[in-house]
Amino acid sequence: MRFTYALAALAATTAFAAPASAQSFTADSSASIQARALLIQPATIQRVRDLSFGTIVASPTATGVVSVDADTGLRSVDPALTGSTSDVGSNGRFIGNGLPGQVVNLRVSFPSLLTNVQDGSQAVAFTGSLDSASTGLTRTIGLTGVFYVDVGGSIAIGLNQMPGQYEGTVTIDADFQ
Repeated sequence: MRFTYALAALAATTAFAAPASAQSFTADSSASIQARALLIQPATIQRVRDLSFGTIVASPTATGVVSVDADTGLRSVDPALTGSTSDVGSNGRFIGNGLPGQVVNLRVSFPSLLTNVQDGSQAVAFTGSLDSASTGLTRTIGLTGVFYVDVGGSIAIGLNQMPGQYEGTVTIDADFQ
């Protein structure tokens, strides 16, 4: 019996001794974060979003014009056509970066047609336009060092225009003075 009692006492001592030693335990801890900065090269221009005329339901018996205002991005649809209310399109946008006060001369190339990407044989006539701030195709960069160029335009949809996605590429070059 004495032997059993001794083991029991030892077990009890061990059970209560563990928390006491845990309270006096010390640990070193550390954590780290990354310090980051995004640097962009001055005197650049990049695409922000594409020019979209949205979804249009063409008429088999009428022609019409769909336009997107370069300044506001609002779409207008000829009454002979139906413009989707869930895909209304938007103006295209470029962002430029340079030194405040720097003059930028813009050169823009608009396609004359947007081509049906499914078969390549159908096209719609396209006329492009730039926002009112691009008058004369010259910009002076403001205090933020950033400027935007917004793009709009019009497409002429013909009789029995084949359904599909129509695309063309608008290219802008910026000559930073």
